[in-house]
Amino acid sequence: MKGGLAAALATLSATKASGKVLRGDVIVAAVSDEEDASQGTQDVLAAGWRADAAVVAEPTMGAIATAHKGFVWVDVDILGVAAHGSNPATGVDAILHAGWFLRALEQYQEQLPVDNLLGQASLHCGLIQGGEEPSSYPGKCTITVEFRTIPSQTEASILRDLSVMLGQISRDNTGFLYAEPRVTMSRPTQKVATDHPFVEKAISCASAVFGTKPVVQSVPFWCDAALLGEVGIPSVVLGPAGAGLHSKEEWVEVQSLQQMEEVYTKLAQEFCS
Repeated sequence: MKGGLAAALATLSATKASGKVLRGDVIVAAVSDEEDASQGTQDVLAAGWRADAAVVAEPTMGAIATAHKGFVWVDVDILGVAAHGSNPATGVDAILHAGWFLRALEQYQEQLPVDNLLGQASLHCGLIQGGEEPSSYPGKCTITVEFRTIPSQTEASILRDLSVMLGQISRDNTGFLYAEPRVTMSRPTQKVATDHPFVEKAISCASAVFGTKPVVQSVPFWCDAALLGEVGIPSVVLGPAGAGLHSKEEWVEVQSLQQMEEVYTKLAQEFCS
């Protein structure tokens, strides 16, 4: 991301140095917190900043990404009865009962909807918490499920499916108790048509710089492009090549940085001409 930011800043410098007067403004938003709650982009949008189009400089290896999945985090509480481990007559093991839910979730996973570009939606259990000590029956087991979503899914549809699932488990298994599932975080999907004028302009500019047409695809990760798209800013994800993402040694190709500067500069100048 530092590489993409450097290329974006170099674009401003190159555009000013060229002496060309653009009909529109070029904004660089060097935002924070994309790895967590995207507070930087949320604050920019909440302050009223808007644009006719946007490029998110994630490291796409020179590919142009027009879509990615969203995500929804849901907490599910499976309830038991806390008691001493020596008293099975009064204790109900919430962790053991959570196994019924996990099995049903595994079966539900196979039926998740499919998008023509993004593929099948997915889910996984990111966290499981329960119990106080080995010698006690756990009174509650909380499972956090992350859904990687496609446009046909909503918070409401996911919560509805989980509620139906939990209700069926309760009917099939005496003593299975639960609290209604709750969403703790949610982010939208991103999907802009590949024949959108801004996408076509990005393809044209990148092709001129690279010498070949860039790959146009979806990406598996979530990024701030979805928040921009949600408020009506058509966005593509396009950034430099490198390796070592999130590892001890990250690096970016110098030639790719130079190419990205050229692509961004050409795109800014032509789109704002």
